[in-house]
Amino acid sequence: MERFLRNVILGEKNELRNRDMLVGASLPAPAIQSATEDSPKSNICTLDCTLEETAILRCIESNPKMTQKEMASTIRKSERTVKTITSALVEKGIIVRRNGRRNGWWEILTKEIIG
Repeated sequence: MERFLRNVILGEKNELRNRDMLVGASLPAPAIQSATEDSPKSNICTLDCTLEETAILRCIESNPKMTQKEMASTIRKSERTVKTITSALVEKGIIVRRNGRRNGWWEILTKEIIG
């Protein structure tokens, strides 16, 4: 941070890299470690899901008959990304497709609360 301010205020040409620009680096090590262990950014639900997976689960909760194309437009991701995410959720045993591809619906198998 000091390098950045020296560049701005004093007109120096210090090299700025993300790994050197950590604001929380001055915190004691146990505080940083406990913060990252307790609440990782990517996990916001009790199912150990990423943000994108949680968005898909919320779409399924709101409308189980929603297609992957509709999910993609709802969460503003590509259709291919949604297909990858739903495949991962099926592999984890969190969701399943019932009654086939055309007239089917998604079912969430777990009873745990989504973030």
